Parts: sequence; C-alpha cells; structure tokens
Amino acid sequence: MARDVITAFAKEFGRLLSPMEIEQVNSWLKEFQEPIVLEALKRASLTGKPMVSYISGILTNWRKNNLWTLSAIKEWESNFKARGGTKGGQAWAPDDKDSKKRAFIRSLYI
Repeated sequence: MARDVITAFAKEFGRLLSPMEIEQVNSWLKEFQEPIVLEALKRASLTGKPMVSYISGILTNWRKNNLWTLSAIKEWESNFKARGGTKGGQAWAPDDKDSKKRAFIRSLYI
C-alpha cells in the first residue's frame, strides 16, 4: 500500500525519493487515507509544484478544514467557489467579535 504511494511520488517527481521524503509520505499515510495523499500529489503536480513542502501545505489545509474524504474535499471546494472564494462568502469585514479580539490583542502589546 505505502509502496504504491511512494512509487507514485517517485514517478511524478521523476526520481527516487530521499529517505526523508519517504518518511514524510509514510507519516501522511498514518493520518490520511491513501486516496487523499494521492489527490494532494495530483493537485501539486497540476499546479507545477510537485514538492513535498507544497503537498504538505495542501494536506495541512485539508486537516484544518476537517476534510478527510475526497467527497468532502470536492464539496468544500465547490462551496468555496460558490461563496466567491472567500472564507465567509463575502469580502472580510470586521464584526463585533473581531473588534473585541483585536482590542484585546492590542492591549497585550500596549
């Protein structure tokens, strides 16, 4: 299983993976299902950035957004595009909660 993913990475990178890269891929496979890791590889390759660090960023983003299946990823992206590519559906505007948070942070430094 892991061997198939590592082979896919090596094929996409056009070279053998270093021991550190293999270790990184194996750590991803402990957290994510194989199709998720391969999807991250595919997306990195399609953007012209087939690098471990870029793939790690993709997976980190999916983890932060609690996306653990391909269908969840596709649904989240579809909703993201429908909202106009912003987190809240519109351009960011501070609300009362944000103002209080900023005031608190400002008080820590003043």
